[in-house]
Amino acid sequence: RGEGGGAPGEPGMLLESQAGAAAAVGTGAVALLSLLVLSLVVRQLLKQRRPVGFPPGPARLPLIGNIHSLASEQPHVYMKRQSELHGQIFSLDLGGISAIVLNGYDAVKECLVQQSDVFADRPPLPLFKKLTKMGGLLNSRYGRGWTEHRKLAVTSFRIFGYGQKSFECKISEESIIFLEAV
Repeated sequence: RGEGGGAPGEPGMLLESQAGAAAAVGTGAVALLSLLVLSLVVRQLLKQRRPVGFPPGPARLPLIGNIHSLASEQPHVYMKRQSELHGQIFSLDLGGISAIVLNGYDAVKECLVQQSDVFADRPPLPLFKKLTKMGGLLNSRYGRGWTEHRKLAVTSFRIFGYGQKSFECKISEESIIFLEAV
């Protein structure tokens, strides 16, 4: 007789073999899920490493970076303390987004005035990429296209009387036409 109380091939033996197979499948699924979660965590940790050439910064936690430090005290106090430790230019990790912090008049002036072409671009944020494909005047990458787009917008504003009362009426009128079309 078999372990299930019956002869081999009887229903008791069949139930035990099915239970064993189900347990093996369940164990395999748990192992596969664990492997998937582990690979996602490792991928995030590798993605979160400080990029080459980035300025120094405070130690960060896996996955959340330095967000916990910003939340533990007032952000401007935290930034001031970090600038005393790492200098006027330092980096932070904001949950997978690497950021460079300029803390001081001289650092800001050098980046925004003396090296304005290098720092004029906007970061390609995922939401903007999805919604606008980084197009338009507000979201586009800095370059010749952005400069031409801006010139066109400024010229149009001047033609339509930017800063005058008539400009507000024209915007309201165009908004109503747009909403009716939608």
